Formats: sequence, C-alpha cells, structure tokens
Amino acid sequence: MGVLAAARRWLIVALLSPVVVGCASDWNIAWPGSGGDNEVPPATGTQTLTTLSEDWQQLRDGQGRLQIKVPTGWQPDARLHDSAELEAGNPEQEAYVIVLSEAISAVSYSGLEDNALTYKRAIVNGLDSQPEREVKTSVSLESGLSGVQYEIHGEYRDQSLVYLHTTVVSDTHYYQIVAWSAADRFEENQETLQDIIQSFQES
Repeated sequence: MGVLAAARRWLIVALLSPVVVGCASDWNIAWPGSGGDNEVPPATGTQTLTTLSEDWQQLRDGQGRLQIKVPTGWQPDARLHDSAELEAGNPEQEAYVIVLSEAISAVSYSGLEDNALTYKRAIVNGLDSQPEREVKTSVSLESGLSGVQYEIHGEYRDQSLVYLHTTVVSDTHYYQIVAWSAADRFEENQETLQDIIQSFQES
C-alpha cells in the first residue's frame, strides 16, 4: 500500500487513562491522513508557528507558555488530541508529536519516575498486545528540565508504531511529550523526533 493510500486511514490509539486527574475523558490520539487534494486543511487552534531558520520553526501554544521546535514542512494539527497544548505532524513522514500538561497539584502520583510509568502504562494498555519492545532511554532537554523517556514498539489494528514517550516535570506542571512514527519510518524519523522533544520549553 502506498504512503498516500495508507495515510488516508485514521488510526486511533488509546493514550492516557481516565485515572489522570484534570484532563478530558477522551484519551485518544489520531493518526491523521495526508489526504487527497480535496482534503480540508486541519485547524491549527490557537497555536502559532514562526520560522526560525531554513530548517526549523517554533511552535507555541495560544498562551505563549509552551514551545517546541519542529522542522520545516511540519504543520500544526489540532486533530491529534483534544487536550493537547501543542500538536503537529508531517503526514508525508508519518511522524507526529503532541504535548499535554497537568498541574502538579492535580496529580495523585508521587515523583517523576512514578508519573512516567503511569503515563507510559496507559499507552501500553491501549495496544493490541504486549509491546514488541519497551525500553527506558536517555533524554536531555535544552531547557534543563528533568525528563524520563520510554521507547515503545507495538501494534494497533495491524499498524506497527513506535512511540517516544517523555514525561517532564517543572516547578508547577507535569508534561507528556508524545512523539510517534510508523515503525518502518522510525529509523529515519528518530533523530528528528528526539530533536523536537529536546527543544521543549516552558516560559
């Protein structure tokens, strides 16, 4: 199946568990298609995209509180998650990223490591079966914030996916930076996805 044909299908994957306090009850992320010539472009919500260089753009949320850098060619896509603060993708590369936030005061878990495991478990539980691979990886954010990252390989409805799930903590919030790709494109997308994740900043 060609890239365009495959990308026209929507792939819904459970992301979070309803036990997370302070977020919406619909815990799905979508795999949007690049669609055909007649597809209506996705709404960008209140996100703003600013050119930084020939290769990179800055994506900021509507309040100007959160930001990531995404490569030229990536676009905001408000269809990915109902509660995301930031969400963007490149359908041709079959790669996407979202950022969700949760106030520390609303979280019942204790500590960064525990939160990372809880958030990660929700993704794993949404897959068709146990992940083919699930490993803790290293991550270093340019902002200096602390983060814990897991790489998860699994299948959902016969679609092989790879997630880079990063939990970040600041003085006031926990953040989930979820970057994902079709498994057969992950090797070529991995460095870009890590660059996006590491660029995350809270103002």
